[in-house]
Amino acid sequence: MYDGDFSKVESADLCIIKDVLQHLDNSRVLSFIEYMSKFKYVLITNCVENRKELAHQTINQEIQPGGWRPLDLTQPPFNLKMETILHYHGGGVKKTHLWKNPLL
Repeated sequence: MYDGDFSKVESADLCIIKDVLQHLDNSRVLSFIEYMSKFKYVLITNCVENRKELAHQTINQEIQPGGWRPLDLTQPPFNLKMETILHYHGGGVKKTHLWKNPLL
């Protein structure tokens, strides 16, 4: 189980995150963003629009860890510059973004 300590994550060329960050509160997401610099590329997939059964949830809403809300890291309060490489419509809208480390 994730204990909230991203310092245990080792560096690599690629980090793949699928449907994880949308379950973390905003402070933990911001902690992860700080550690993204350990990677050359980060591929992130999240639901970015509401599913019908969770229509009351708003994008990037603050949640308790383990909860759920649509998450788009290109929007406030995160505002990451990332390339959208996949946009999928299903039970909700999922996007896959590619972040490239500007320092590498």
